[in-house]
Amino acid sequence: VAHGAAVGAPHFACLKLFRRRGKVEGPGTRAMKSAMTACCETIALTLDFSLLIQKAKSMNKDMAASGKDNPKWRLIRQDDAEAGKPTFPELFFDLVFVFALIQLSHTLAKDFGSTALLEAGLLILALWWLWVQITWLTNLLNTEAGLVRLFLFSVMFAGVLLAIALPKAFEDQSLIFAVIYSTMQIMRSLFALYVFKGVDHENSLTFARMALWLAVSSVFWIAGGLAGSLGAQIALW
Repeated sequence: VAHGAAVGAPHFACLKLFRRRGKVEGPGTRAMKSAMTACCETIALTLDFSLLIQKAKSMNKDMAASGKDNPKWRLIRQDDAEAGKPTFPELFFDLVFVFALIQLSHTLAKDFGSTALLEAGLLILALWWLWVQITWLTNLLNTEAGLVRLFLFSVMFAGVLLAIALPKAFEDQSLIFAVIYSTMQIMRSLFALYVFKGVDHENSLTFARMALWLAVSSVFWIAGGLAGSLGAQIALW
């Protein structure tokens, strides 16, 4: 009501004035009436536009305040954050994958059989895919936050166990390797879904789809770990 009164008052006041003086109307009066009407409409539109701008500014402030009040907001790296050096958890996380590659190289040096290249290719692709996805997630998160650091250290611990099981991933520790690998992938997606849910709708949908597909792929990893033959394990993985 207040908005309509503020916008329409000048226009209706002009119309009321011209109705009172409408009995005596010459060419000059009609021209003045048209000019005054246009002026009043311009004032009304200006008031309307200024009220819209004020409303938009108020909405932006409310949205910013509500986002900053959300505790998950502190877990996400902000766009205006300065690009600094990698944190200790990020560096140590990379070293875990370096250790896994060293384990793989030692395994190939000891036993370079007929299927060694295929086995090494599968393991390298698995490690690379895991490293890429976790690195992409850490680029979106604030690694200085305590909960994010706890997540990274948990992933590191699982990565060390994965690297220990890697030399015998196609032997008696195939199921252990598959379970650890699948757990790391699903845990990463679920943590990202928790962080972005209610804060960033687009990213939350992305990580929800990723968690679903990784849960489906984990069935093939675990089935390969349970397979009785090397050929079936390679095919499933």
